[in-house]
Amino acid sequence: MAAFTVNLAFPELKINKVEETDLAITIFADTQEAGVNCQACGQWLDRFHGHDDERYVQHLPIMGKSFTLCYRPRRYLCTTCDIFGITTTATALWHYVKSSFTYEFEIQLLVELINSTVSDVAIKNGVTENKYKELWIDIWQAVLTGIHLMFYVY
Repeated sequence: MAAFTVNLAFPELKINKVEETDLAITIFADTQEAGVNCQACGQWLDRFHGHDDERYVQHLPIMGKSFTLCYRPRRYLCTTCDIFGITTTATALWHYVKSSFTYEFEIQLLVELINSTVSDVAIKNGVTENKYKELWIDIWQAVLTGIHLMFYVY
């Protein structure tokens, strides 16, 4: 099998292992950000505490194969909060926290929906219809929240 190089453009990601089959490529990685803001007090945290559970995120296909990124986000410990031992998990810049897809893959799924059906696009991209519907719900919640906030501003 020939080797190839792909620029993933995922900042602060350390690749640990790559698995390739006839149908899929899976990359296992850890995030490498310098720190995060505390979820409780907002202070900058740079004291590394460990890794969170693995998260699987689907990205754009590469060479006709589905591409999945499995990463473990870093957790940071806050030493100034009243709640002793509170940790904050870093969030990746390239996908929403609760999403199963990267931003780029979400955009592709939405564009492919033009003049097509959810079922057709889901089958073409190897995505379940439920995951596709979750994407739509997230987008509409964001739109409605934005509209709701707009009425409060004006």
